[in-house]
Amino acid sequence: MFFSCLIIKMKTILNFSVIWGSGQGFRRPVKMVYAKITVSLIFQIIMHASDSQEDATAHEYYADNPDFPAKTIVATLFIGAFFGYLNDTLLNVALTPIMKDFGVDKTTVQWLTTGFLLVMGAFTPITAGVIQWFETRKMVLFTQATFLAGSLICAFAPTFGVLVVGRMVQAVSAAFFVPLLFNGVLSIFPPNKRGTAMGVITMMFTAAPAMGPTLSGIIIDHTHWRVLFGFTAPFMLAAMMLVGKYLTVNLSNISRPKIDMLSAVLSIAGFGGLVYASSNFAHMPLLEFILLFAASVVLVGWFAHRQFHLATPLLNLRAFEYKQFRYCVVILAGAVFLFLGLELMVPMYTQQVLMLTGTATGLILMPASIAQAVAAPLFGK
Repeated sequence: MFFSCLIIKMKTILNFSVIWGSGQGFRRPVKMVYAKITVSLIFQIIMHASDSQEDATAHEYYADNPDFPAKTIVATLFIGAFFGYLNDTLLNVALTPIMKDFGVDKTTVQWLTTGFLLVMGAFTPITAGVIQWFETRKMVLFTQATFLAGSLICAFAPTFGVLVVGRMVQAVSAAFFVPLLFNGVLSIFPPNKRGTAMGVITMMFTAAPAMGPTLSGIIIDHTHWRVLFGFTAPFMLAAMMLVGKYLTVNLSNISRPKIDMLSAVLSIAGFGGLVYASSNFAHMPLLEFILLFAASVVLVGWFAHRQFHLATPLLNLRAFEYKQFRYCVVILAGAVFLFLGLELMVPMYTQQVLMLTGTATGLILMPASIAQAVAAPLFGK
């Protein structure tokens, strides 16, 4: 039943792309979402499943002291992850005014989203090893500060190139937000309370990208697209202050595992190549696409093969030995693939075909955001 619905919804997405025309760049968001899910989301799930050892100190502290600020700490981690995923779709409605301000075409402006996904997808597989080298507090503060710096670079970017650099800085921090959040939940909450916590995280996964077009539409219609980057600064500063005050225990095992540099290079080159090839298929010569895609697949295969033969793998792929896990990955990837595909294409359709305003586009997407925000924590229970 699920796969029947999946096929029907995928056909709906493809029908939209055919209606809008193959030469106008409308099929590009579908490829971007595919790359996003296959490279970023799935490997975040693998990483959390394979690196879920609990920190005994945090659990003992939480169990012995009912005043332990568990919810406050998770909230600070949640803020960073929320804005990281919010940025996935925040610029969907803003691409048109950015094109006008900098005088760039549709192909060039897509680098604001393609570049973000490229960097985030390339860095995600190596986050599992990196977060075991440093204290949680330092990692969270560094990640939040990096995201804040990227936002300020984008807000005051004098040229389009600087704007792209700022987006890539944001992407580096976004790759670490979710692993830190998952690690915090697994370390703080006992097993009987993790369902609700995971439901809240699921709300972030779905609601944050859904709210992006809504917020950006309202902001762009009443102010300027640069405000999209500036309005996140107060929230991130508040989160950094909370981290400095409340995050006094380490939430991860600082084992400082040996990071296999060849695996890191293979993951960045392989997954980055897949994202780039998938995102630029419509604008690349067929032979160039085939060569790049094939080379990326070879690098990813080499990376996967190497992980099974290392004493300390960069990414423990043995989680796929569990059938239930494989099913969950496929189902979740398919569901988010469909959801984000529509969230990316609906704004383009309503603005460029129906000629609606950014605010109207955001309001069209708002009911789904509200429904997901309400349902996710309930299903977690």
